[in-house]
Amino acid sequence: MNNNFYTLFLFTLFFLSCNSTSNNAKTEVETPDDELLTSDTINAIKDFHSLSVAGFPSAYVDKARKAIALNAGKHKGVYTAVNYLFEGTSSTYDLQLNTLCELDGESKYRIAINGELLEGIETNPVIFGTDKPDYTPASHIWKNVSLSRGDTIRVESSSETNGKIPENDITAYSRGRFTSLVLQPTK
Repeated sequence: MNNNFYTLFLFTLFFLSCNSTSNNAKTEVETPDDELLTSDTINAIKDFHSLSVAGFPSAYVDKARKAIALNAGKHKGVYTAVNYLFEGTSSTYDLQLNTLCELDGESKYRIAINGELLEGIETNPVIFGTDKPDYTPASHIWKNVSLSRGDTIRVESSSETNGKIPENDITAYSRGRFTSLVLQPTK
């Protein structure tokens, strides 16, 4: 009986420790005055409202990688764009764009609010020649962005080549893949 009690005790401890690290869809951050801030994750392939934005080549959904991408076979060295209509609480946010690095080029990313580009163009890190595999996740952050309900958030991504991977008579290009945009309220 003593042995069964000990086994049950260990099982209970294991169960409780596993449940205490469960994953939630929203991330909560404690602030000094105990106000809880919750981030929102905008899924690239489920939540963006338009894959075709005037003045840009259309993006496509890369289902295998759960990402938005640009057809680099047709559009080399240019940006594509997708739109999202912000329906959240008007406030200031840090915007974190989650991307996928590619062996054949280092895509660039921009964000615009209501057609106005935010300061800063972010570039994926070089993974060619490293031990990191194709489609290694990366993220880029734009800090203290004011958003109002009804704003249009435009994410732009480019196809780029690093000249390292031959493809017919040229070299291969990245496709500017990204998977999500996280909006983290700032205080």
